[in-house]
Amino acid sequence: MEQPPRSFIGIASNQRAWEVASHLNKSLALDLMLNTNSYEGFSLASIYEDDGSKLDYEVLFFEADPMPSKAPKKAKPFRFWLVLTPKNAAAIDLQPILTKVKSATSVSLAVDFTLEKDIHYILP
Repeated sequence: MEQPPRSFIGIASNQRAWEVASHLNKSLALDLMLNTNSYEGFSLASIYEDDGSKLDYEVLFFEADPMPSKAPKKAKPFRFWLVLTPKNAAAIDLQPILTKVKSATSVSLAVDFTLEKDIHYILP
């Protein structure tokens, strides 16, 4: 069975990762928690996963610092990434989620990169 498509939201902010994660928790009713598992090439302090929300998708939030060299050029200005993966075959209605992300206190800009070629290279 083919994996459902992921949705990628690039987030610009001058705040620290834990502050952005906290604001996303409030805006999206998430429970983003620091992930202590090892991701090659990423600081342990920069990866958060939703732990406890009853959503139809999995949530990964991380700081891409440094940005992988194979990532699309358009993605490079975005320091933070919110990646949503459906738990079933149903597509995610991204527009209301994107609106809530944009309303988070520490978010300067949020952009949907889901259809951007090679965006998967930003993943830890």
